[in-house]
Amino acid sequence: MKQINIIGIGMSARTVTGEALELIEDAEILIGAKRLIDEFSYLAKPSYNAFLSDEIADLVSKSDACRIAILVSGDVGFYSGAEKLACALAEYDPVLIPGISSVSYFFAKCGIAWKDANLISCHGIESNIVSHVRRNRHTFALTGRNIPRLQEKLTEYGFGDLKVWVGENLGLEGELVTSCRVSDLNSREYGSLTVLIIENPDFDSRVKIGIPDDEFIRAKVPMTKSEVRSVVMSKLAISPGETAYDIGCGTGSVSIEMAFAAYEGKVYSFDKNEVAVNLLMENARKFHLDNI
Repeated sequence: MKQINIIGIGMSARTVTGEALELIEDAEILIGAKRLIDEFSYLAKPSYNAFLSDEIADLVSKSDACRIAILVSGDVGFYSGAEKLACALAEYDPVLIPGISSVSYFFAKCGIAWKDANLISCHGIESNIVSHVRRNRHTFALTGRNIPRLQEKLTEYGFGDLKVWVGENLGLEGELVTSCRVSDLNSREYGSLTVLIIENPDFDSRVKIGIPDDEFIRAKVPMTKSEVRSVVMSKLAISPGETAYDIGCGTGSVSIEMAFAAYEGKVYSFDKNEVAVNLLMENARKFHLDNI
């Protein structure tokens, strides 16, 4: 029976755990992305550059080796390819070996406790980053060459003055940890291996229902009143990840409360009156809701 270990190496060979290093040294072959296997080239082991699950499964099935180490970055449980790999290699009953995640590493570098932090990925994933920042004191975000877009969005929705820590090339040569205001993130370019911690000391995690009418920006556009909204939202019972539709959104008061409830989902709002649509988006920015 082949012994398959899927090993999280942290950021680099510098952050690999003792258990992981023992298994890597004991393995007959190494499989992983080139950047990862190059970290252990000094071992002079047969190595295969592969990161797609199907490709790795094919290599494993054709190999005569009994002890195989498959290397993944970071920790196997945090936005890792290990989950899909474990499914593709289920017949071998692979063992998952945890590594040091960029989360624990970067929070330690910044001297911040992360037990209550919100963890998200903006790396090739649609993310309501504004809603996450609104609801949490500390939001950790993986990025992928999209920091200018994240900066633009956070600033547009009123979070430009918040403090952000930036971690580049963590655990690697050229590691850089800096801090600035969100609005200053567009001052230079960042690499693909960059993470952020955004601090919002005035965070508010409430799901607001029956918001007082006078809190909305108003115009000569119809608006569903607070008491009606309270009943509507109670009956809808929208969950955080759901999608909701507001047909004839008017001022946008119902859309706003839907967006508070569906903070991990989306609200699609429609109106034939362009003034109403513009008014809705003004209110969305006022209430820090980027999921409408």
